[in-house]
Amino acid sequence: MKKSHIIGGILIVLALVLAMYSFKSTLTTYVTVDEAKASGQRVQVAGLAVSGTERYDTETNNLVFTLREDGGAEMRVEYDGPRPGNFDDVTKVVAI
Repeated sequence: MKKSHIIGGILIVLALVLAMYSFKSTLTTYVTVDEAKASGQRVQVAGLAVSGTERYDTETNNLVFTLREDGGAEMRVEYDGPRPGNFDDVTKVVAI
């Protein structure tokens, strides 16, 4: 084999390993509310926004609401950014 083929093969393998590592580091798992509270990592919690708990501050672009998962556990969620336009119409919320 030529030296250039070996070097090219090594570079391709390194690129694949780097791509797999990058992809794995961006994955965020779904957990329960209790697991999210105990975890020190970035996780996702799916549930419903509890009606009447939403507060949005237009000056700071801060949305605060209570999220209730299917099991009934609740957690307070703070979202920094503009209020999503479809927030009142969604059937499920995913908080990261």
